[in-house]
Amino acid sequence: MIAWAKSDPQLLNALVRPHLNGIVSYQVERVASGRSEPKIRVEESPRRPQQGQGEEFGMDILRAVAASGAAIFGQESNITTYNLARMNMLLHGMKDTEFEIYHGDTLKNEWDTLRETNPAKKPRFDAVVANPPFSYRWTPGDETSEDMRFKNHGVAPKSAADFAFLLHGFHYLKDDGVMAIILPHGVLFRGGAEARIRRKLLEDGHIDTVI
Repeated sequence: MIAWAKSDPQLLNALVRPHLNGIVSYQVERVASGRSEPKIRVEESPRRPQQGQGEEFGMDILRAVAASGAAIFGQESNITTYNLARMNMLLHGMKDTEFEIYHGDTLKNEWDTLRETNPAKKPRFDAVVANPPFSYRWTPGDETSEDMRFKNHGVAPKSAADFAFLLHGFHYLKDDGVMAIILPHGVLFRGGAEARIRRKLLEDGHIDTVI
């Protein structure tokens, strides 16, 4: 599930960052075996979210963003999950006029709204939240390396599309936007193409917090 929001970045920061401060910090390490791939070591603090708080926290943010007059968008390829996502929004008090969830494949970028080729018209979002399937096997083609979502960072391997999902959301994020994504721990240390993508994200200063 990929969720997008257009709102005031100051509002989003005020809502999200107080919940993240002090939970974790991270450090970039380089292994001593001659390889220069950056690793990420996570240092946890004693203050951790309790079980069951995560979903309610997420809905609190969505309700606050919707109340501010922002537009909320989502995308999901699995028809069952797509229907559950819409039902979940309605059950939590969201009106169907306050959100739009598209049924389509994120990796294939099937949503016409996101396929705008004119950079001046490309949709960009203040916040992106994603919970993609872990280490999903996909089939990038020869043309995938020229896809604007991946061109600057590289293409995730066929065996694990984790960074493909991350780069998809990142591509549509505003310069001062905030993105949160749930990924398997392997993205912190796996080598090859993932190491190159991780290195660029780190060296460009695009990683803020690892939880």
